[in-house]
Amino acid sequence: MKSLLYPAVALMNRLSFGMKFSLISVLFLLPMLATNAYLVRESWREFQGTRVELHSLDLLGSSLALRRDLETLNNQVQINATLGSPARPATLKRRSTHWKTLC
Repeated sequence: MKSLLYPAVALMNRLSFGMKFSLISVLFLLPMLATNAYLVRESWREFQGTRVELHSLDLLGSSLALRRDLETLNNQVQINATLGSPARPATLKRRSTHWKTLC
């Protein structure tokens, strides 16, 4: 064991107190910096992924609203066809042309 640690002990014996402190500080600082860089990189990737997911949720919400409106229009057309209500065909026709232009 002494032969394994001899080079480190010999180096520490030759250094002054300030140099010993600096060497130990650097030996602890380098792994901490490497670990922090890895953690920051992973956090940034997670942040980017979350931003994309939030944007996708906005698009999904608008597409669901469009689908809900289209199904409401379809239901109104089916009710009109079943009941044969002559009072509202113009309104239904105007809505259907409006949705055709959106799609």
